[in-house]
Amino acid sequence: MTVQQFTPEIAITQLSTDAVQTFNVDEFVDETEAKLELAVMFYAGVQGIREVLRTYQAICKIGSSTGKDSSLCVEMTIEAYAQAIAAGEIPSDHPLIIITSNTLVEHLVFDIYCHYTVKKVKEYAAARGVNLHYLLASPGICDSFAVKYYAGDKLLINNTLNSDCTEILKISPSNQAFRHFKTSVLTSRQALLPILDISGVRDDESVVRKHNINKRGETSVLTPEQHAILATGGGRGQQLVKLAPIKEFTTDQVWLYLDLCGSDALDKDRDGIKQAVAELGYPVTDQAGLFPYHQSNASLIRMVYGQGSNERCNYVAGSKGQGGKGCGGKSRYGCFVCGKNPNDKTGESLMRYERWRVLGAEMQVRLHDYLARLSIDMRHRAFHARAVDQAGGFHVALQPNVMKPQILSKLVRLSARIAIVNQKQTEIMREHVANGTTAEHPGVKCIASDPTLNDKEKAQLTEMYIDAVATKPLSQILAEEHAMYLSMRWALDGISVGFAPLAIYHETLAEAERGEWKNWLSAKFPALNKELVEQGIRPMPTAAESITPQARFHPILKADLDVQAFVQTNPKLSDFWVRPFDETDVLEADFNPFIETSYLTHAPVKAIASCLFDVDSYRITSTVAIDDLQVDGLKVGNVKLEKRLNKEMGDVFTRQFNDVLDKLSEKILSDKALVEYLTSLPGLTVSRAAPGNTLHLSAIVTADIPGLTRESLPAGVRVKAIKHRLSSETERLSKYEKTARKRSLVKQADGTKKIEAGLMSLAFYSPRYQSKLGMSYQSYVRQWSLDFTTEQRKAMPVADDVDKALSDLSGRIDFDHQQYQRWVANGGIKRALNIYYSHVEARIKRRHQLDVKRVRYYSGAGQVINECLGAGVAVDKAYYPVMLEKIKRTQLFSELGFYRFQSYSLAQLDAEPMVKSMEEYRSFKAKYILELRKLRNADRARVRHERDLLLAGQYHNTTKQYARELAEKRLNTVKLALGAVIDEVKYHLGVGLVNPEGAPVVRARQTAQTALQLMAGASSVKQLLTELVPADMYMHYKKTEQLTELVELGAEHLQAVIDAIADARRELRTVFEQHRAIRGDQSHWLHQVRWHGLVKSEQETYQQYVVPSLTMLQEDILAPTDAMLTDMLQVRREMAIQGEQLSLFA
Repeated sequence: MTVQQFTPEIAITQLSTDAVQTFNVDEFVDETEAKLELAVMFYAGVQGIREVLRTYQAICKIGSSTGKDSSLCVEMTIEAYAQAIAAGEIPSDHPLIIITSNTLVEHLVFDIYCHYTVKKVKEYAAARGVNLHYLLASPGICDSFAVKYYAGDKLLINNTLNSDCTEILKISPSNQAFRHFKTSVLTSRQALLPILDISGVRDDESVVRKHNINKRGETSVLTPEQHAILATGGGRGQQLVKLAPIKEFTTDQVWLYLDLCGSDALDKDRDGIKQAVAELGYPVTDQAGLFPYHQSNASLIRMVYGQGSNERCNYVAGSKGQGGKGCGGKSRYGCFVCGKNPNDKTGESLMRYERWRVLGAEMQVRLHDYLARLSIDMRHRAFHARAVDQAGGFHVALQPNVMKPQILSKLVRLSARIAIVNQKQTEIMREHVANGTTAEHPGVKCIASDPTLNDKEKAQLTEMYIDAVATKPLSQILAEEHAMYLSMRWALDGISVGFAPLAIYHETLAEAERGEWKNWLSAKFPALNKELVEQGIRPMPTAAESITPQARFHPILKADLDVQAFVQTNPKLSDFWVRPFDETDVLEADFNPFIETSYLTHAPVKAIASCLFDVDSYRITSTVAIDDLQVDGLKVGNVKLEKRLNKEMGDVFTRQFNDVLDKLSEKILSDKALVEYLTSLPGLTVSRAAPGNTLHLSAIVTADIPGLTRESLPAGVRVKAIKHRLSSETERLSKYEKTARKRSLVKQADGTKKIEAGLMSLAFYSPRYQSKLGMSYQSYVRQWSLDFTTEQRKAMPVADDVDKALSDLSGRIDFDHQQYQRWVANGGIKRALNIYYSHVEARIKRRHQLDVKRVRYYSGAGQVINECLGAGVAVDKAYYPVMLEKIKRTQLFSELGFYRFQSYSLAQLDAEPMVKSMEEYRSFKAKYILELRKLRNADRARVRHERDLLLAGQYHNTTKQYARELAEKRLNTVKLALGAVIDEVKYHLGVGLVNPEGAPVVRARQTAQTALQLMAGASSVKQLLTELVPADMYMHYKKTEQLTELVELGAEHLQAVIDAIADARRELRTVFEQHRAIRGDQSHWLHQVRWHGLVKSEQETYQQYVVPSLTMLQEDILAPTDAMLTDMLQVRREMAIQGEQLSLFA
């Protein structure tokens, strides 16, 4: 059955046959039912979310891509919030959280649409009375695409790699934004509420997506288990429950929703569906139209989806589509740098429109195609020196996992052009807006003349376009700050000249200022893949050119190395490092602000500091109390040392807290804001104290004692075995499974299958000469050890917890934008570029004398990294030691010339006489490891022999031998410390003076005194003896009543220490006699320089420099040692009496 609908255009009598449209009544019925079904599903979803809000007061969080599915979820949730607020089911300030990720390398149309729709959703939510917090999450400078992929951290993306770019560019920034929101925005009450995590995933998208949805436990209706979690969410705090309200929606239903939503919907509700849904008991929206929407209709999102594919969306073009299938219904906007697909169809579609082309759409496609070609072309890979295999005799691995420096420089230049073009377009658009001439902008002209858009669509698109372009530059894939941070990363990893990325950026900026940027829109960029095909050139590399070559290896050490002797010294790569000199070394070390002298060892000091703080006066109003003072985990037994360290730790706390107040003074004004901020600082406990506006502050304070450490020394075998890192068979195998050569079954041209071997690989690890048996049974004691060795290195600022919190920094290396602006204002750019160009010019002048002819060759790390750290690159204090090791590695590799291989071809590299292939190196390493095995065999035999003696009850003599050696080691440490005390007195008295530099002598004396006080502060005989024998062996001998000889040995050791102290006191007096002789010799050169020890009278000099040391040795060291010896002798007498009684009893 059919009916005819007549549409008169002139008059009924003049009806044209073209004005007759024929419809099937059944189609009307089916369409109405489809709309009704969709409406019921939508409002059932609203009702479900509203129920969770009402019952559990949950906070809803939506991860929105601003695409069609996410938009549907956003509208459903806002509607649920609006209805719940109107019904009084939740408070009006109940937060709704939406998070949208922007990778900053999105296609232009998405970038603009995202910016525009976020703004509109915010306005719409505010109009509905919903407390919306819309979080825009983007990767920071350190995790941006250009930094990650142009710094050599990551290989360029292609379809052969299992890339984690989604995690880096999208997921991680979103999670970080959400964590920051929870800690800084939510009130204490809201922080205890459960969270409903809403996503727009659908089963209809794909079989794989459906499987992943079920795997993640996302459901369209909450399960009893999820209800239980929500019910206890307040107790657990921020417990997330996943909900996918449109899980069962089909793609056609999503597009149908977009047809019917908004007050001026593309397809009006002429069938009374809204009323029918209300009659079914569902709470419908009070907004005009069948479905709510943040704009009058969804024509804009349909247009956006249409421009992202090769086909236009039929509905937007003016004729009715088929549920979105006109544009495929699945047009997804990825990143324009993604090489997963060698052809960027979305970008190619956009570049046809002038409105996108002037914003660099064609430049983006050309960069995409170039990246796609580079990603699998091994001819452009550099054999980069970064990893070292210590277990193979310190061989440097030359791995093809970084682009050649020339290629990286080109990518920086191309990316900078894209960013600068958009900066120029923003300037132009702002000028048009100010002058009221936006209609003259070529992009706006393109929209106005587009025949496929109706007037409403043109108006919406024009508004969106102007707003986005004028607000801020788009496609900032590599801006100036990226170039600055990239300069630091290149310096850290040995790539190109210092500040090369920054110089390239400014060269590109200078070209743009000359007007050359207009030529970049289509020229001055690599060819498109299709252009190469048209020229008869194969765009993608051949299979042979795409095969990743095996790594090559270069030795650091000489070939005739004594492996066994070398390995037992436990060498590190940094042991071969010598600090290179640069321009900052023209100053004397004492007056050089760029150089710091640092001890190689440190003993950690830890304590709990607490005080009262007056909020009104902004100051600490009580003495800082120190509790639980420990040095490397040991409580301090010496009273004077404890008092001194307590004062120093109190000063550390006061200084750090005052630094916090200084940094906050310009940012926080109100008392309430100050208290809230102090409470949020990591490690600081804040509570209200009784009197007035006073706070009680408490924090763990840490410091270091330089030159002092507690060494672990071998002391025989254990009574019982312990677990270690190789105890688990699974853990042992997992390391070696990584070295297995990958093999795959490859189909041949004739249909047969053949096994092909992949790349060989090696696991890099530190050499181990101790056997697994030794790791299980080897026992150790810990003794204080002194090492006054220092090294000079570049002084580098680090970011502590307060700096990170104030600057919103996170991660091991981050970027402080405010500090960068201060650095720029202070002439930092000029200094950095001078470093770059001076190096380039110097190499140009000397290029005929250089072994490596490249002008832009790596120029060192120190000067560049120091400048970068002052320019906003912030290094976490905890990561600082690791970074120092990396700098040393890079400087060492530079000195050894390993970075010359970066521009070599594989043939050139193989021609190097010392370079080993993977096969040659594996053979060499096997021989090297055989030498290590001999050491492990010897260790295994020793441990087994000692275990046999222990089980047979014959280990006592071996224990005493270890104890004698350890007592000798402890005595040597005492003598070394006493020598440092005497050396300081000698320095002040001028005896044997060679170097007038006093700071190292004074620092050594302070550390030595601390070591002596710690060693003399043993709290019991047991504590002293466990520095000579392991604790478990001490208990073993105590139970078997065999401690007597060990106690005697301890007494002998203490007597030797007392004798050493007496010798030191006598030497101090001898030194003073030598000083008297110098004082009487007026011709001595020290009189000419008026040495401070000679200016004062003899008595004053003795009292100031000699007496304090004599007193310290007597009271702090000799007296407690003598008391300990008395206790030790008493224990020995008691053991002797007990032994006699047992003999009589027997």
